[in-house]
Amino acid sequence: MPDIDDRTQKEKRTLVLSVRVSKSELEKLKELAAQAGIKSVSTYTRRRGLSQILASSDRATIRQLTLIGNNLNQIVRRAHQDGLTHLEDEVYRLVFDTLAPAIRRVGHDH
Repeated sequence: MPDIDDRTQKEKRTLVLSVRVSKSELEKLKELAAQAGIKSVSTYTRRRGLSQILASSDRATIRQLTLIGNNLNQIVRRAHQDGLTHLEDEVYRLVFDTLAPAIRRVGHDH
């Protein structure tokens, strides 16, 4: 997905969207923007609303899935080295069955 802040001559931001928030909600948005490394609450809100920023919980889930995938590759590589190739399908099936719910959750959120 192209960066939402890459403006082209065809599409300039000419419309204003007003949203009412409480003081605590604004503070939370500022905090979330800062955590994402974004100075502007407007930019943060636009990117988040258009799904260009992953929630920190999604980033953590994706990180865990990546680590598990790396571990799986190491297990399969070791199984091949030890001549245990008959375990490969069983390992993949077990890992997939375990991870499928988390993968679906992350996929449905975006």
